[in-house]
Amino acid sequence: MKVNFQEIVKQKTDKELAIISKDYVFYSEEERLVALNELELRNSLTKELLMSKEDIETSPEIPIMTEQVLEAIKSTKKIYKDRAIWVGTFLGGPLVAGYFIAENFKAFNEIDKARKTWNYAVIGTLLIICGAFLLRDVNFPNQFLPFLYTLIVYFFVEKYQIRNISSYIALGGKSFSWWKTIAVGLIGFAITAILVIVFIILLYFIANGELN
Repeated sequence: MKVNFQEIVKQKTDKELAIISKDYVFYSEEERLVALNELELRNSLTKELLMSKEDIETSPEIPIMTEQVLEAIKSTKKIYKDRAIWVGTFLGGPLVAGYFIAENFKAFNEIDKARKTWNYAVIGTLLIICGAFLLRDVNFPNQFLPFLYTLIVYFFVEKYQIRNISSYIALGGKSFSWWKTIAVGLIGFAITAILVIVFIILLYFIANGELN
């Protein structure tokens, strides 16, 4: 679908938009959705049009031209693909996941969500460090925690970003290279390792009463 289609529908009348939204032959699913969104901005949709809109939005195979995707394409920003996020998270932990997801939110002009993501990433990292210390005597496989937080990030991305990511790539948007993904993952691992060392040193001082 052409990026400027969203501008085209703004020039259409309500009647023309209703015709486009029902035209399966000459208009794609994405274009029909854009027409429905524009029509919804002007008036409340009929029950029939609402059902059509819901059918398109819940179809996993269709790249959807949302406002966020449109703005990202216009700005030519790069994003991190979902697989890159999972690999980077496994390598570097929650801080890396927070960076990747926040960068995507910023590319899609969702700044508030980017800030919240960083808050969750920092809290998640602290919880992981504390949990690893408290469970140090439990005989878990070495990769248990990485698999756990990567799985959590997987569901987060699937819920909040996968549609925008898939649509953006399908419509010609660019993504960061695997080299950068791996580099960020390793940097995140180093930062997390430093935090763990600081945490252990603090516990040592506390245990020996040297901070009193």
